[in-house]
Amino acid sequence: MAVILTASIPVTLTGQMTLSFQHTGRVTIGLCGSGNATIDWGDGTRVETHTLKFSMVPYYHTYSGATPRTITITGSDIRGLVCTDMQLTSLDVSKNPALSILDCSRNKLTSIDLSNNLDLRHLTCTNNQLTNLDVSKIIWLGLIRCSYNQLTSLDLNNNRAIKNLYCDNNPFTTVNMENLFRSLHNNVINGGKAIFPGSTSANTGIARETGWTIGGLTN
Repeated sequence: MAVILTASIPVTLTGQMTLSFQHTGRVTIGLCGSGNATIDWGDGTRVETHTLKFSMVPYYHTYSGATPRTITITGSDIRGLVCTDMQLTSLDVSKNPALSILDCSRNKLTSIDLSNNLDLRHLTCTNNQLTNLDVSKIIWLGLIRCSYNQLTSLDLNNNRAIKNLYCDNNPFTTVNMENLFRSLHNNVINGGKAIFPGSTSANTGIARETGWTIGGLTN
């Protein structure tokens, strides 16, 4: 993995993402796409420039102290971001509309704005503290993993391409889980479509009626 160290990088809003956290030791960020991407690790070390590949490549950095920091990643064609296990308290991907894969699982996020990420296809945000997840503008989203959060409702009426939905271990009421079932599309998906709601007293037949397979522990 070639790394070019530069003294300074001009800041641009195109494709910029910021990650805020408080962590010590080594962190790993995965990126994929095309062209170059810069990473400012937020601790005064030199900004790195990397040539992206279409497959996900990990980039590592080690912090000596657990002080609040913000990582800034900039690139015109960053298609994938993996930022797991970083104790993130804030993640801003709103300025990177090219993003199609996002995995921000196992952090401390309470919210995430995806309103500008219309090309997103795979979203994994499990094991956070999210109380709301608005994906209404992401019509072609195919995979959602949002288990182990604090979601009480989820509306997928506008999402016509979802193939797999993992939403277990959230505090859905029976009524809101059934509303989620009703919001699932009835399109035929190659290979089938499945929802994993976990243990629930909701009527899973609502989802089955529109062709969904129910995975996990259900009634």
